[in-house]
Amino acid sequence: RALERAGQAQTAAERDDAGAQAAAKSAQATALGARSARDAATRALDEAIRAAGFPDHDAWRLAKRATAHITQLDVSLRAHDAAHATALDRAARARAAAAPYTAPDLPALEGAARATSAARDSAVGHAAARNSALEQLHAAEALLSRYELEHAELEARYGVVGKLSEVAEGGNAHKLSFQRYVLATLLDDVLLTSTQRLREMSRGRYELQRRAGTEGHERKGGLALDVMDHHTGVARPVNTLSGGESFLASLCLALGLADVLQSYAGGVRLDTIFVDEGFGTLDQEVLDQAIDTLIGLQAGGRLVGVISHVEEFRARVDARLEILCGERGSTARFVVG
Repeated sequence: RALERAGQAQTAAERDDAGAQAAAKSAQATALGARSARDAATRALDEAIRAAGFPDHDAWRLAKRATAHITQLDVSLRAHDAAHATALDRAARARAAAAPYTAPDLPALEGAARATSAARDSAVGHAAARNSALEQLHAAEALLSRYELEHAELEARYGVVGKLSEVAEGGNAHKLSFQRYVLATLLDDVLLTSTQRLREMSRGRYELQRRAGTEGHERKGGLALDVMDHHTGVARPVNTLSGGESFLASLCLALGLADVLQSYAGGVRLDTIFVDEGFGTLDQEVLDQAIDTLIGLQAGGRLVGVISHVEEFRARVDARLEILCGERGSTARFVVG
């Protein structure tokens, strides 16, 4: 019985299995049809999305709006269409009104505007520079006015001081400056003393005197010396004297200058005098007079030093320093007596 029941159950199970297999085949067919429909619907959706201008499903999903929003956009679109139609009408009427006129050359006008702007900027720069220069000129004018007043005051002072300076600098008929006038006064004292010695040494022939005016190309006067030659009775420049005569005149001037300086120095004595050369150009008589003059100075308490190669001095000078030349150089010795 159990076998029979198992057989019956097997038979029932086989029937159920056959029914299940038939149901499965039907479900598979239904699934295949659903897949086909789905794929067709997907392809149709893709074509519709592309036809609407969307690149893909994501862009289409992002573009979807709510019904209220869509309604609002529709109202906005209709308002925009109305405004666009109005603008088109106005543009048409503006074209009709502008038809008789020629359109301007905007690029040329823009170029002219740029050039005008550059010219304006340049003119503004020039105006600023000129204003600055004008301010400087005003300042210079004020400074010149002040200088003009100062110049007038200085000119008034110069009228007095300048005249004094001109006279003091030798702007006179004698071309004698104040300084040379003072020196000429001192020179007169020197010449007074010097002439006494020169008259004795020249046996009364020569006297020194100061030239009052100017001669030739001399720009200033008052200190030029002349020598009065009593043999001719004519005064002539000192540079016409011979070598020996010039030495005597120079020696007398030096001695006269020493005497005058000593008298002007408030009692201060010039105790030492050195005379360098010049005696070789004198004849014997004049040389003796010159030596006597120097010996007279020594007798007056002055130390007189003479540098000379004249042999006559050896017999007349008691103390001397002799310089002797040799093959190995020069030697010096002091000789007394």
